Amino acid sequence: MGQLVHEIAPGESLYGIARRYGTDIRDLQVQRGEEIIDLGSENPNFDPKSLGPGDKVLVPDWSQVSSCGDGCGTA
Repeated sequence: MGQLVHEIAPGESLYGIARRYGTDIRDLQVQRGEEIIDLGSENPNFDPKSLGPGDKVLVPDWSQVSSCGDGCGTA
């Protein structure tokens, strides 16, 4: 599955971005410089309210998920 890159706009929140893309906040990742912070894993050093200029949010591209699971294309 691919990922969409969402550029942070002033005043945006991770919860708002998750809602916009119809996903759970735990499915998101924050790219801050070279660092990628996975919100699905425990990261006590990351404050979800700390988004700033230059941060990007990586969102799962659910349009690329196959609906037939692992059995697609097998005979």
